[in-house]
Amino acid sequence: YLLFKRQGITPQVAVLGIFFYLLTPAVLSHVVMLSRPSKALINVAMIGCFYLASSGRFWLLWALIFISFFIDETGLLIYVATLILFPQCLSRERRWAMAALPVVAYIFYKAVLPYLTIAAGYGAVPTSSYLPLQLLRTDTVLSMEVWSTLFLHGKLLLLETLGIVPVDKAAGTGIKALNIITTLGVVAAVIGMIGQKALRHTGRLWIVLGVFIIVHNFLIRLTINYCWGPYYYGSFWSVVFTLLLVKMVNQTKVNAWILSCCFLIV
Repeated sequence: YLLFKRQGITPQVAVLGIFFYLLTPAVLSHVVMLSRPSKALINVAMIGCFYLASSGRFWLLWALIFISFFIDETGLLIYVATLILFPQCLSRERRWAMAALPVVAYIFYKAVLPYLTIAAGYGAVPTSSYLPLQLLRTDTVLSMEVWSTLFLHGKLLLLETLGIVPVDKAAGTGIKALNIITTLGVVAAVIGMIGQKALRHTGRLWIVLGVFIIVHNFLIRLTINYCWGPYYYGSFWSVVFTLLLVKMVNQTKVNAWILSCCFLIV
């Protein structure tokens, strides 16, 4: 809520954003995976970093981004997203600290972390086990097979976050009706925002979501190699998507209660 308020979102739309975020497949999938909390912690860290960046608490932000590198491999996305969404972090007196952040994290990973994992009884962690480094391999970056699923994963992240999911022919009438109602709610909300300058000042958010889709596509192909979506592995998507959604709703001239009802249905 405080992050939304820092972004100039009205209280009503901020509350709408909170409820929408808590009911996304990403957050609900964290409840299912309570034995593996890293994805949920990354979402908490991302929200915290965005709040600290918007409130100007630079060194707390620096420390939280550093910690996020060791929560989950998608912690790297927090660093990238923060630089894109909050360019003030790259001001003259701060740019060197931000540039040094991944270097400091890598030195810690190589020189300190192995001793900590050994002391904890898990043995030394090999550098090759750090999944994001595998994304930089030439055979991964240049693989057309990997790039071929980009649109599919992007579609899954977008539609299933909005509750529009494939329905099996054998599904009951109630499930089919819910899917139709959800789709109509999304369509009504989109139509309501067309021509309402809802996209003003959202360019950076769209860029971050594009980066998220690309990274998610590569991570999924390198791990489970299975069509996924916003559930657990793609849960980081929901934070920025919700921020984009509330900004667009906040900037429309359509009655906010009408749009709120549309997304309540979703």
